[in-house]
Amino acid sequence: MIDAYKKQADQHMRKVWKEYDDRQREQERKRDAEFTDKVNALWSEREKRFKTGYQQTDTMAMASALLTITVKVLCEDFGWVPIRNGHRTRLRRFAERVCEEITRIGTDENLDIMRYADEIDQKYGVSFMMEDDEEGESA
Repeated sequence: MIDAYKKQADQHMRKVWKEYDDRQREQERKRDAEFTDKVNALWSEREKRFKTGYQQTDTMAMASALLTITVKVLCEDFGWVPIRNGHRTRLRRFAERVCEEITRIGTDENLDIMRYADEIDQKYGVSFMMEDDEEGESA
């Protein structure tokens, strides 16, 4: 009779442990699903940012900065006349043409920027490239 009680107690304990394991596995599946949902939501947000032009905005901001630096150098160091009262000065024509070229480059999906840079170097003898300075930083 004691053996029957031991067997029944053993079966009961196995059942309790099995239920406990099942609950643990279910909780783990829920945590995994929540984590996956969070990762997918973050990934979707990242993709949406890139699709809606955050990267393009950064590129255009960089192009704007480079153009304004160029205008400053042309006026201060090379004597170009600033644009006043909307007059068609050489500086205004230059700025308009640069904006047109930036737009053309930005919208041409088939343009290989490295080939474009090589073409400019060959035609006009000007090339720009990143180089590491003595401290290992790009300049």
